[in-house]
Amino acid sequence: LCKFTTIECVSLAQQVFSIVNHGHVFLCSFNESHAVEPFLSYDIVIYDFGLFHRLWGISECIANYLDGGYLRLAWCVSYLSTMLLLVLYLYMSDKRPPVYLMWPALAMQSTYSIGLLILTLSALPKLLRYVFVNIDRTVILLLTIFSSGVLINFIFTYILWHYFWFSEATLAQSCSKNHERLNPSRRRHQRV
Repeated sequence: LCKFTTIECVSLAQQVFSIVNHGHVFLCSFNESHAVEPFLSYDIVIYDFGLFHRLWGISECIANYLDGGYLRLAWCVSYLSTMLLLVLYLYMSDKRPPVYLMWPALAMQSTYSIGLLILTLSALPKLLRYVFVNIDRTVILLLTIFSSGVLINFIFTYILWHYFWFSEATLAQSCSKNHERLNPSRRRHQRV
């Protein structure tokens, strides 16, 4: 949880830095000779430290090609908000908070994983060429960084869903025990 919150905080800091210093929502450039700021030369939220520049020859971050970085800004704020709600849920978990407090975090994390999967699948044809045909050590290093981020993201999604299911089962079990305790006559009739 801390790792993902840190990534989103740094990504949001990139956005704020770009707005304050350059008046642009996300001024990201991979071209090192034209890079305004080294801090804005990477798209941290998708673990892109130049991989997609090498694969597709793009000069800016993918977010700039999609919508200029506005969706990325909304994503960072939304993701951080849902993770804050998740931390609140985990803090209150001894007091049996409602399980639906985890739903926003589950939705955002699952969307994040699906987005990274789509990005990986769209880059796969070029990646395979760089890995198996035109062996490029830089691309392999950038791919290792990207793959590690994606893998850790999927592991976190897996753990989060299983924790949700565990919390849901625990809540259902405690509700059924409370129901049996409140209705002992009903329990006797069921045994007969």
